[in-house]
Amino acid sequence: MLITLIVYCAMLLETLHIASLSESLRGDTRETLGAANLVLSQLKDVETGTRGFLLTGQERYLEPYVSGRKRLPEVLHNLHRYSSGATPSIQRLIGELDTQVTHKVDDGIALIAARRSPAWNMNNNLALFDRGKVDMDAARVTVDSLVTQGRQQLAGVDRDLLEERNRMAAIMLVGTPLVALAVIISTALALRAFRAQRARLQRALEAMGSEGGTVDLTGLSASDFADVAAAFNDMALRLSSESTRRDAAEEKITETNDELRVKARSLEIYSSTVNLVRRMADRLPACADDEEFSAVIQSFAPQLTPGRRGSLYIMANSRNLMHVGASWSNPFTSRQEFRPDECWALRRGQEHISGAGHVEVLCAHILGDSESTHWCVPLVAQSETVGLLYLEGTEEADESDTVHVLSETIALALVNLRLREKLRSQSVRDPLTGLYNRRYLDESLDLELARAIRSKDPIAVIMLDIDHFKVFNDAFGHEAGDQVLKAVADVLATSMRRGDVAGRFGGEEFLLIMPGADLERAMLRADTMRETIGSIELARGTQKLGRVTGSFGVAIFPDEGETADILVQTADKALYAAKAAGRNRVVAARN
Repeated sequence: MLITLIVYCAMLLETLHIASLSESLRGDTRETLGAANLVLSQLKDVETGTRGFLLTGQERYLEPYVSGRKRLPEVLHNLHRYSSGATPSIQRLIGELDTQVTHKVDDGIALIAARRSPAWNMNNNLALFDRGKVDMDAARVTVDSLVTQGRQQLAGVDRDLLEERNRMAAIMLVGTPLVALAVIISTALALRAFRAQRARLQRALEAMGSEGGTVDLTGLSASDFADVAAAFNDMALRLSSESTRRDAAEEKITETNDELRVKARSLEIYSSTVNLVRRMADRLPACADDEEFSAVIQSFAPQLTPGRRGSLYIMANSRNLMHVGASWSNPFTSRQEFRPDECWALRRGQEHISGAGHVEVLCAHILGDSESTHWCVPLVAQSETVGLLYLEGTEEADESDTVHVLSETIALALVNLRLREKLRSQSVRDPLTGLYNRRYLDESLDLELARAIRSKDPIAVIMLDIDHFKVFNDAFGHEAGDQVLKAVADVLATSMRRGDVAGRFGGEEFLLIMPGADLERAMLRADTMRETIGSIELARGTQKLGRVTGSFGVAIFPDEGETADILVQTADKALYAAKAAGRNRVVAARN
């Protein structure tokens, strides 16, 4: 009977031990997933810092790179430590991620060293630059695979825990009756022995009374009855101990189930949040402008901030105005536009929470609502403030981490969008006049010609050259010459219709493309610009520079040319005809 009790207790202890090991594996798997996502976050910082430095050449843009590279060894060490008991496939993915991180960091070191070199040339480092993007994409794929397999492992752990609980229930269901049966049998045997001893003693006493004390009683002793009592006491103690252990085991199982449910719910929310942020972060770098960027935020933010109304404010290029880029759930307590100094979060460079439940001053852009909480989070990345995340409504528990991750993701993506816009502007704009450059003009004219061929609409091409520019430049200096170029460029910029394209063709020559314009309209526009240019009074400080004039040549598609080269050459010939005729005039190619 004692062996039955020992086996029963051993099975219960083994089941509890397996449940404890499964819980430990579950915690390590969750830490592994968190560490993998943190590695990807640090790699993004390395990528952002490298790109910002390559585009600008300014050392301050390396701050995310330095921070990410500094933290990567520690994060990778934690990832290996947490994954020591993971499956071979997860170990293999972590090894791949380790290699990808090494490649990414090495490529960043090489690119930064090349950018610091006086002989820097982006074209000579395009292969290394593109390989960095490939490594980054590979790291994202690896982390996604880690998350997927980690979830599968967590699901397996949950199944194992369920099996152990079922096993424990089965052991208790079968073992408890067996223990009870053993107790009954033990009790029956003890009673039987007790009755036999009592009968034997009674017979001996009766025999001793009838035989005058000649009966041998050496086979009996007082310990015979003491042994029976001791056996009953021992059984009672064992039953009480077993009942206590059973109650403790049931209580432990209940606590474990409750903890598993809470942790499963927490992990489910965390996984959903990470997935939403990752999907949003994947789409933001593909946005071409603020409108597309705001549309992405407006799609994902309501799911990441349930129960909250909110707005994304974007800093204007002038740095003196905040305007709404996106909003969700109809926020009504904050103005659509306001100055940056009207928000305490932007003033202090840190989040500002006011309203219900908070003893704090309200921002000036908030219209006033004492029943709501107002949460202003500045969007700062690479030491630059680019916007503001504003939330209002009832304050929820455990939302701080989500809001901070959301704000950091938006800020970093918005800074990258500004860098791409700056780079694109530098690639298609003339730095002196702000008009489009020769390359963009060629591409635009080819595009407009293709449209005109399909629609059979005319296109006017106006070529402008500043008269006696070299003489003016030699007489007053290059700064005065630049002033003339800017003044003429302003005339073109203000004379364009929507859809027209104006640019600096080269030197003191400018080109205006007018889709859908016929000869009469083009000649009228060119003559208007000629008169405007001739009326400009130029001065530098107190020195008067006088006035300049311009000569214009006009060519019309398809009459004067059906290709871009012929059309530009025809307009150029008309321009030189205007100069030959005395300058300061407009000449059509057909004349």
